Amino acid sequence: MPKQTFFNLPDEKRMAILDVAIVEFAENDYQSASISRMVARLGIAKGSFYQYFEDKNDLYAFVLDLVMRERLTFVQQHTIAAGQSFFEYVQELLEVGMRFDLAHPYPGRIVYRALFGAEPIPGESRTRIRQSLLDYQRQVLRLGVEMGEIAPDVNLDLAAHMLNAVAADFGGFIAAHFQMSPEGLTPGDMTLLRATFAQATRILRYGLSARPPANGA
Repeated sequence: MPKQTFFNLPDEKRMAILDVAIVEFAENDYQSASISRMVARLGIAKGSFYQYFEDKNDLYAFVLDLVMRERLTFVQQHTIAAGQSFFEYVQELLEVGMRFDLAHPYPGRIVYRALFGAEPIPGESRTRIRQSLLDYQRQVLRLGVEMGEIAPDVNLDLAAHMLNAVAADFGGFIAAHFQMSPEGLTPGDMTLLRATFAQATRILRYGLSARPPANGA
């Protein structure tokens, strides 16, 4: 966490520091990100930075938590539409996450690099991110049970962990299969990926069976 001196700053100055940090961590991986570049952009002495944060790791952990919460809040605001099936809603949620990244490219890059790259995420941040994702996945899965589209005897904790494991390498699939970086998606990429979202949702719904159940459940 930042030092109390950071929270004591006026809102405008505090947001300026965060804006510059988001740009720096989006344009560079963790190792290449530079405190010197950040303070130069801000026009402050390097010593001032250490009045607010212990080090680069401390700043990165705070920024990562911030953008992850922003992305999750964006996705959570998308509710199921009247008459929409649960799995149609799930497919839309996959697209909503990508739409956040298109609308907010710098935070989106930081999130994807953290989830799918080799960034040295601090242990506490990793735990918070993982727990937030699992909590939200369980919430969505419970909706599927309430709608009668997920079997009531499914272990939702297990299902949430399995979804988390799949999500952890989804960006790797996109990069390998489409030769595109999840960090720099374009609106045209979304059109191409829509069929992939549909296929991923089909696998979630029917598993790997050669044919779906006869009743379509």
